[in-house]
Amino acid sequence: MLKRTKGIAISVMAGVTLMCSCTPPAKLIKIEQEQPDTYTNRSLSRFIAQNPKAAVVVRDPNAVSGGVSSSSRSNMVCNLIERALMQKGYNPRDRKMFESVVSKMGDNSDYSDIAKKTNTELLFEVTHFSLEDEYPVNSYYQNTAKMPLTTFNKSLSSVTFMGFSIEIKVVLLQDNLIGGTYKYYYTPCAAPDGGCKITSYNKDTGVLYYLSPKSDKEETLEGSQKSESAKKETRDEKWSKQLGQFISSVVIPDMFKRMNEQVNN
Repeated sequence: MLKRTKGIAISVMAGVTLMCSCTPPAKLIKIEQEQPDTYTNRSLSRFIAQNPKAAVVVRDPNAVSGGVSSSSRSNMVCNLIERALMQKGYNPRDRKMFESVVSKMGDNSDYSDIAKKTNTELLFEVTHFSLEDEYPVNSYYQNTAKMPLTTFNKSLSSVTFMGFSIEIKVVLLQDNLIGGTYKYYYTPCAAPDGGCKITSYNKDTGVLYYLSPKSDKEETLEGSQKSESAKKETRDEKWSKQLGQFISSVVIPDMFKRMNEQVNN
């Protein structure tokens, strides 16, 4: 009788194990990560090594002659770069005062003239940023198999995820030299991070819900949470949060890493 009971118990356990192993594999959207495009002059590397707390200004891409004209987004980008630089031990100077001085200088002034007039050594100039880089997707991965989105839902043929990119030019003002250029891309659902897990799709509204690799909150392509009771983030608020994390944890640390690598080479 005991042997029979043990046999039944083993059979039940095997059945439970079999049931647990039948969970369908995750459906993942994986987008190829775009690599940084960077250049560093050795003069900049030597300067950074010798002047760890140089006088820095982050220049607004919308700065214009006669003053400063700044959009809320470009101002946000500059503020985030300044914050990341402060985390590195730098103390960025006031942008408006810098532009006010520059605007009063003649057209023939060069970077070295600006350095003398503004008492600034390094200029971090945002030469490009886009908060609306499009990444169209028409397939997903299940295990190693690549499948069209229509396999998940026949009403779903393609979706477009939004990423962003930023390019910064670093100028050695006293040397009248462009010391480096650094362009970085934030790729949503990046393959190296594991991609985004599809959770559901509402064919009536055309909204795809997913889990991003760096968040445990369910999101839509617009970045809102699925729960109606949850506080909704505006698009700019979401971008500001993501861009701030990207600049402080990727862009600025990688820029200084590449500068330091040049010193050692």
